[in-house]
Amino acid sequence: MVRQGIEEAYRLDLQAQAPVKTVFWSYGPSREFKAGNQQVIIKHVVESKLLCVNKPEGSLYRALLVMSAEYFSSAT
Repeated sequence: MVRQGIEEAYRLDLQAQAPVKTVFWSYGPSREFKAGNQQVIIKHVVESKLLCVNKPEGSLYRALLVMSAEYFSSAT
Protein backbone atom coordinates (compact mmCIF):
# COMPACT_ATOMS: atom_id res chain seq x y z
CA MET A 1 0.00 0.00 0.00
CA VAL A 2 1.42 3.39 -1.03
CA ARG A 3 0.27 7.01 -1.17
CA GLN A 4 -1.52 7.98 -4.36
CA GLY A 5 0.45 9.83 -7.04
CA ILE A 6 -1.12 13.21 -6.28
CA GLU A 7 0.01 12.99 -2.66
CA GLU A 8 3.51 12.00 -3.77
CA ALA A 9 3.66 14.96 -6.17
CA TYR A 10 2.61 17.32 -3.38
CA ARG A 11 5.20 15.93 -0.96
CA LEU A 12 7.93 16.31 -3.63
CA ASP A 13 6.86 19.94 -4.28
CA LEU A 14 5.84 19.14 -7.85
CA GLN A 15 2.42 20.67 -7.19
CA ALA A 16 1.18 23.24 -4.72
CA GLN A 17 -2.28 21.94 -3.82
CA ALA A 18 -2.61 19.27 -1.17
CA PRO A 19 -5.16 16.50 -1.73
CA VAL A 20 -8.34 16.83 0.34
CA LYS A 21 -8.87 13.11 0.92
CA THR A 22 -6.34 10.52 2.04
CA VAL A 23 -6.04 7.97 -0.76
CA PHE A 24 -3.70 5.01 -0.83
CA TRP A 25 -2.99 2.75 -3.81
CA SER A 26 -2.98 -1.01 -3.33
CA TYR A 27 -3.28 -4.08 -5.51
CA GLY A 28 -5.77 -5.45 -2.97
CA PRO A 29 -9.50 -4.66 -2.97
CA SER A 30 -10.77 -1.07 -2.95
CA ARG A 31 -12.41 0.09 0.29
CA GLU A 32 -13.23 3.18 2.33
CA PHE A 33 -13.27 3.79 6.07
CA LYS A 34 -13.04 6.59 8.62
CA ALA A 35 -10.07 7.24 10.90
CA GLY A 36 -11.24 9.84 13.40
CA ASN A 37 -12.80 12.65 11.35
CA GLN A 38 -10.90 11.78 8.19
CA GLN A 39 -12.11 9.52 5.40
CA VAL A 40 -9.46 7.10 4.09
CA ILE A 41 -9.74 5.50 0.67
CA ILE A 42 -7.78 2.49 -0.50
CA LYS A 43 -7.97 2.24 -4.27
CA HIS A 44 -7.10 -0.84 -6.30
CA VAL A 45 -4.52 -0.07 -9.01
CA VAL A 46 -2.45 -2.22 -11.34
CA GLU A 47 0.64 -3.63 -9.69
CA SER A 48 2.96 -1.74 -12.08
CA LYS A 49 2.04 1.53 -10.30
CA LEU A 50 3.43 0.13 -7.05
CA LEU A 51 7.05 -0.26 -8.12
CA CYS A 52 9.80 0.49 -5.57
CA VAL A 53 7.34 0.78 -2.67
CA ASN A 54 9.77 1.86 0.07
CA LYS A 55 12.28 3.72 -2.10
CA PRO A 56 12.51 7.39 -3.15
CA GLU A 57 12.46 6.50 -6.84
CA GLY A 58 9.07 4.84 -6.30
CA SER A 59 7.68 8.08 -4.86
CA LEU A 60 9.01 10.03 -7.85
CA TYR A 61 7.59 7.44 -10.27
CA ARG A 62 4.10 7.68 -8.75
CA ALA A 63 4.26 11.50 -8.68
CA LEU A 64 5.17 11.59 -12.37
CA LEU A 65 2.34 9.19 -13.24
CA VAL A 66 -0.27 11.79 -12.33
CA MET A 67 1.46 14.87 -13.76
CA SER A 68 0.21 16.07 -17.13
CA ALA A 69 2.50 17.15 -19.96
CA GLU A 70 1.78 20.86 -19.36
CA TYR A 71 4.03 20.74 -16.27
CA PHE A 72 7.09 19.83 -18.30
CA SER A 73 8.92 21.92 -20.88
CA SER A 74 10.64 20.34 -23.84
CA ALA A 75 14.41 20.75 -24.02
CA THR A 76 15.68 22.37 -27.18
